[in-house]
Amino acid sequence: MFSVIYPSEVEELPKPSIGGVRVRGGVSVSIEARDGRSRVTDLSERDGYKVRFPRHADPPEAIIINTGGGLASGDNIQQSFHVGDGASLTVTTQAAERSYRSVDGATTTLNVTANVGDSASLTWLPQETILFDRSRLSRSIDIDLAVSSRVLLAETVVFGRTAMGEILNTGLFADKWRIRHNNRLAFAENVRLTDETFKDMTTAAMNGGAHVATTIVCIGAGAEDRLNNARCAIGDAPFRCAASAWNGMLVVRGLAHRSEDVRHMVARLVPVLGAGPLPRIWWT
Repeated sequence: MFSVIYPSEVEELPKPSIGGVRVRGGVSVSIEARDGRSRVTDLSERDGYKVRFPRHADPPEAIIINTGGGLASGDNIQQSFHVGDGASLTVTTQAAERSYRSVDGATTTLNVTANVGDSASLTWLPQETILFDRSRLSRSIDIDLAVSSRVLLAETVVFGRTAMGEILNTGLFADKWRIRHNNRLAFAENVRLTDETFKDMTTAAMNGGAHVATTIVCIGAGAEDRLNNARCAIGDAPFRCAASAWNGMLVVRGLAHRSEDVRHMVARLVPVLGAGPLPRIWWT
């Protein structure tokens, strides 16, 4: 026995919405020198973010894994790292990070903080960050270095899904970097791209039509002395690239059309800057 129910006879139910679903995730890692080696002394993982340490890596190599597959509108990600006196740490990511379009106008927040102790070193080598059209990402990188510590920081941003021919027309990319060395501000940079500025990306004053931008900063003893070797390493790069050094710091910047070209340049440059080869995960 059965009955027919017409749509008009059923009370309309609210449509499901994912607008309220937000990630409040990230990882926190602490490294200390023990018995002549750098060892993980504290670790926390939150809301879909994991960190794994390959057994072959010495010093430790932290691989950040975003099990959600990307950054969605409204996510709030906090990444925190402590490198104790005499310790070393390399940080990378399992894959390129994707900042998806914001479906409701919400902005994704990604904050990275690090403290590096005396005679310690931090190598920050994440894979590319890919900005989708209509994505909204606000990122900050805040690093405190002791007087005798060292940092190598490399970040690459891809503007749009180049394989699809995507062009960024609207959205937000805000990027704030602060690196302090011995309690003094050593490097500061603010980038803010909005609907009004994305349309000017092809101009010479902006990206000149490039789809990929990379920045590498090296601060610490001997950084300036590596300038000539760094320029040799990037001399045959098939894109616009330059290096400069001052006040104990070396900075390399590049604008390219293909992220693969940037990867190969970074692979040549990182060993020259004293950080060893790129993490194996970059090539898998």
